[in-house]
Amino acid sequence: MKEKSLKKSAEIDVYALGGIYKALTRSERGKLLSFLAHEIGGTHNSWQQRLSKWAAGRPYFRLNPLVLKALHGIMVNEKWRK
Repeated sequence: MKEKSLKKSAEIDVYALGGIYKALTRSERGKLLSFLAHEIGGTHNSWQQRLSKWAAGRPYFRLNPLVLKALHGIMVNEKWRK
């Protein structure tokens, strides 16, 4: 029962993060993507593809919960701006 609620909340989180990404300017997006690639790993392009899909409301592949938590903290708290 808990797994379903966790999965549902994770889906809401990624689409909310996509909304945050969508609201940024082009230069802010570039800074965010570079920060994510440096802090979490992956490439600039892979993060761009993920966030663009989430901003458009398209399905996503599952992320490790720890990566999702780190991503949420970075984007919501705007750690990449500092």
